[in-house]
Amino acid sequence: MSPTEPTAANARITNAVTTNPGHDDPLPLWANVFGNPGVARSFVSVVSDIVEQRWGPDATFDRSRGQATLLDGRLINFANAACELIGFDEPYWRRYLFSMLSEFDSFDPAELERELRSWSQVRGRLRVRLFPTDGDDPIDESWELLQRPVSASMSFIVAADAEIGCVPITADVFDHWDTPVDQVWQTAIENTGTQVEYRIAMARTPMTGFIMIEGDLYTTGLARDLTGILGAESDGLFQHGALIAAPTSRSLFIQPIIDPKLVLDDTVGLISAAAQFQHSEPGAMGCDIFWYRGVDNLLGAVEFGPGGSIRTTAPEPLATWLGNELAERPDMR
Repeated sequence: MSPTEPTAANARITNAVTTNPGHDDPLPLWANVFGNPGVARSFVSVVSDIVEQRWGPDATFDRSRGQATLLDGRLINFANAACELIGFDEPYWRRYLFSMLSEFDSFDPAELERELRSWSQVRGRLRVRLFPTDGDDPIDESWELLQRPVSASMSFIVAADAEIGCVPITADVFDHWDTPVDQVWQTAIENTGTQVEYRIAMARTPMTGFIMIEGDLYTTGLARDLTGILGAESDGLFQHGALIAAPTSRSLFIQPIIDPKLVLDDTVGLISAAAQFQHSEPGAMGCDIFWYRGVDNLLGAVEFGPGGSIRTTAPEPLATWLGNELAERPDMR
């Protein structure tokens, strides 16, 4: 863990919050992260051109989603690449994308599956992270043993840190380990606490100031134990708990509840920052708000549904502190 300068964090958050993603622009949302319609159109064109060069009629590029589908069913998502390439020129885009696709071509799914099924090979790579689930559908039964729901739309899961990125562990893989599920979770939790790389900074927007944690793909797994991150002396920060947002897989926003009278404004500020931040960084997760009450005590508080609808799911006393005004706030519409 290494700290960052607060001014750097403030600049990044302020930029994310004040940059309009361009909802009226005909460009697909995934490309609007560039903040400039001309640059975004150029990037979409470059991606389309590269897909055509690499696979010709053997691939279909879905411009609206930023995804290429190959004839063999494999899917390539370019949305995260767009976030990584903000600020670079077209020649660099092409070098980066060709390198990314070369790694994709060399990936061997069968070899990865063999590694995942071996407890001795995978145990050191297990991590815990938050993972979005579809609140409109029941959670797939194959995930049941290896997930701990936080809300209707988010769960902690066990995943493996692989060369291709984060690989969620399914019950099918778990069944090959002959290892108690509690031991699997404990191993993943310990690995997350000791091996996840992250940095902490204070961030400020026009509405609020909060603690910002950024790191690798498993940064959100740190939300199960904030005292482990901020130190035992931070217990006083959490007398009333803390509001948590996980706008991307690599970030956590933490707003300790200092004064219950300010919870509504703090929640609006955190939602605003999270909603905009996820449009400028890889691995968007959402702008739901969670209530941290202590180690292994993270609860859903505010959830966003279809069409941007807002639902308060917080238990008491947070529900009372939030009141009934959140959805009616002009800045939430």
